[in-house]
Amino acid sequence: MGFWSWQPDDDLVVWENEYPYRILGVPPSSPPVNAARFAAEFLHPDDLPIFEQAVARTLQAHEPFAFTGRIRRPDGETRWVEFTGKPEPAEDGRAPRILGTIQDITEHKHAEEALRESNILLDTLLTRAPVGFCMLDRELRYVRINDQLAAINGIPAAAHVGRTVAEIVPTLEATVREVTERILQTGEAVSNHEFCGETAAEPGVTRYWNESWYPVRDAEGKIIGFGGVVEEITARKQVEEALREQKHFLDRITAVTPAVLYVLDITDYHFKWVSPQAANRMGYSAEEILAMGADFMPRVMHPDDLARMPAHFAELA
Repeated sequence: MGFWSWQPDDDLVVWENEYPYRILGVPPSSPPVNAARFAAEFLHPDDLPIFEQAVARTLQAHEPFAFTGRIRRPDGETRWVEFTGKPEPAEDGRAPRILGTIQDITEHKHAEEALRESNILLDTLLTRAPVGFCMLDRELRYVRINDQLAAINGIPAAAHVGRTVAEIVPTLEATVREVTERILQTGEAVSNHEFCGETAAEPGVTRYWNESWYPVRDAEGKIIGFGGVVEEITARKQVEEALREQKHFLDRITAVTPAVLYVLDITDYHFKWVSPQAANRMGYSAEEILAMGADFMPRVMHPDDLARMPAHFAELA
């Protein structure tokens, strides 16, 4: 941090240590840069009006001096600087002398810009991604949530912030707590965790989700919360359940009928399903027949009969 004093009446600047020289990129042997030279040679033109307004407030209203802007050093590099100053009481009608500091805040500005760009990217991702997302603190209060997950929960996104999982989706609180406790114990993410429950979006309806949770850490690596990515899989689960019911029904039918039943893909003549009776007739288990795929028919059929199969199925079509 550099220290300086400025007497506005004669534009006399005194640099109290070597840091102003380093920040402005001038050799220590050169005289201090006064306000006029600073504005003409160092200050970025776009920031000149802000600088002049800050000076005017200090000289006219005796307000503390505060200015943040860009400078262009003699080597061509642009840096961000922050000035602060305090006017001393004036005597004999003279303008007050200003005592102040100067800091190079370039790295801080770059970090702010990187954070701003990161937030823009994150906001874009959260808005457009076809999955739900949320961030919770260690007490399982919502810190952030996107509209997709808010719609799943049946409550506006803004109404989540600051409230706990137990308040928003009480039927899912135990499951979320179990996962987050595991993260606190292991420090590792929990991926592809499936569970079901009800939300305010459809009371009384059991819905299914696939969720992945990961620890959110501070700069020192301490876990300060949890991030969750949520994909609703209710439709998939319903299809899977329907297929299980169909298979169970089919298994019951084939168990009591003596008929030889099978499903054959005639593009390459492989069995997609075989009843126990059909498998026994062919001398193999149903699992063996399905595992052999298109190799099964050439193995068990006479070549002449195999050659007639296309015509046979063409007639059936």
